[in-house]
Amino acid sequence: MEELSGNGVFSEHVNQRDLPKLHPPTPTKSKYLTDTIQELEKLLKEEQHQQVKEIIRFCHWQINHPIRQNLWVTICNYHNNKNEHGEGYYCSKMNELLGDLKMPPSLPSFVDPAYCMYYFLNKSGQQAVERVLYILADLSPFIMYCPLAYPLASIFMHYLSEEEVFWALYKLMTSKTEKFLSCTRMDHEVKCHALVQLTRKFAKEAYTHLKKGLKERENLALLFLGWQWWIFKALPFHYLVRVIDCFVFEGSKVLFRVALAILVLYGKHSRNDSDEEGGGTLQKILQFCQDIPVEVEKLLKVAFGIRGLSRKEIAKQLLKAEMFLKSQPVRGRSASMDGSSPESVSHLALNEPNKLKSDTRALSVGMVPLGSFKSSILSPEHLTQLWGWLPARITMSQPVVLFSTNEHGSSLISFFKKVEEWEPTILAIKADNDEVFGAYCSVNWAERNRQDENGKKCIYFGTGETFLFTIIPEFHQYTWVGLSSSTEVSYSANLFMVADNTMVGVGGGNGQALWLDQSLYQGKTEHCDTFNNPPLCSKTDFTCKVLEVIGFK
Repeated sequence: MEELSGNGVFSEHVNQRDLPKLHPPTPTKSKYLTDTIQELEKLLKEEQHQQVKEIIRFCHWQINHPIRQNLWVTICNYHNNKNEHGEGYYCSKMNELLGDLKMPPSLPSFVDPAYCMYYFLNKSGQQAVERVLYILADLSPFIMYCPLAYPLASIFMHYLSEEEVFWALYKLMTSKTEKFLSCTRMDHEVKCHALVQLTRKFAKEAYTHLKKGLKERENLALLFLGWQWWIFKALPFHYLVRVIDCFVFEGSKVLFRVALAILVLYGKHSRNDSDEEGGGTLQKILQFCQDIPVEVEKLLKVAFGIRGLSRKEIAKQLLKAEMFLKSQPVRGRSASMDGSSPESVSHLALNEPNKLKSDTRALSVGMVPLGSFKSSILSPEHLTQLWGWLPARITMSQPVVLFSTNEHGSSLISFFKKVEEWEPTILAIKADNDEVFGAYCSVNWAERNRQDENGKKCIYFGTGETFLFTIIPEFHQYTWVGLSSSTEVSYSANLFMVADNTMVGVGGGNGQALWLDQSLYQGKTEHCDTFNNPPLCSKTDFTCKVLEVIGFK
């Protein structure tokens, strides 16, 4: 940990004289800090997630509380405790890429200049943030568009060393436990679209008030494209730090909850606004956040008090949003991705911590090449079609054949040994009549061994992201019926993946969409309620000529 200046809490990178007036640092015995961190580590090891949530949500540590120097690192390490690059990687890579340069020659391509907030960091702090992001881009080429990377790095830099900031961001990006950050432009737009639907369902009054308040030429969808501005550009810094406390453990659902809470509170506190009052709706929301009339404890209480907003519900809305956006024709936008037109940006200036930087370095957009990927089932044309059906975040990864009956034999034991820890996977089958079909499987096959709270194994597992497809004789995708339903679907339409020591299957409910026996040789395909699909092969009972399982790295 680099030496801290001032009150012994903030990093030397912070212009403390520019911070809002703070209460004196909370007198904190080092033993108390150590005990709290040790308690959290113990609870995390025991996977007592609810207790961890309660500690973080309701221990309202002040902005200058020293616990964050350990808290954020501890939690980020929990999400990904592997360090395959070894100690000294960051310094070594910095010397290799930058040499004596204090500042990188350009911003990484995934940075959006509109989100370059530095929150009272001095010049050396801003340079440190850009070094972190520059090296992160080198280590993580899968990141295509991540507007929150810069503000998060700036916030982390208040409490952590430069190297700790780097690893904290990397571990959030590569977490297997939670989804933290958008890594593609599609991911970003999907979250914006999903938030509209979440608002309509879980904050109905706020949604209605928002629609009524829209002025001529204002667009609701465009307004929501700027939802992350409400939190990261407009909320007072000490509110934002408390949001980040919860975010680093619980993931992006915290941001959805806070955004909904902002809209609920905005609706309640703006009902008496005159319709003639100047400024558009986005400007009003930003101004409301900047001058928010409730304490941070109240904001979080409203956010976490929204009933029914489960992780499952958020995942469902995200999936629906992605399917909707993929179905839309590609078109240019006159508005920027931050949710406002370029002309309006000059009117959105807030206080010093949220000021836009003047950096206008050009950005570029890349794509992951398929490289030397070879399949005995899928041609390049087939793979291109299949790629268009995959979730956007997966298309940034390199496909690899994990298992093939041609190479590894027709054995279910060998199948599980090779693929069960990979997530997601694609099953690609060529039948004896040369028809090609399969399934995208959203979770790993090791889930077949998971037990519920009563110790019973889960028969079916998986999520609504799972889908079926046919390639030969024709391209067709069969998605979960819940994506096109406005109401909850029946139990029989929620049966995604199934496996045991005798078989493996996808899709259920009054039939099995895809089923293979333990030899991976005899198969069956039928209509099922989960995907409302016809049989995937002209032969309901087919013989598997070749089976491949494709993973992503």
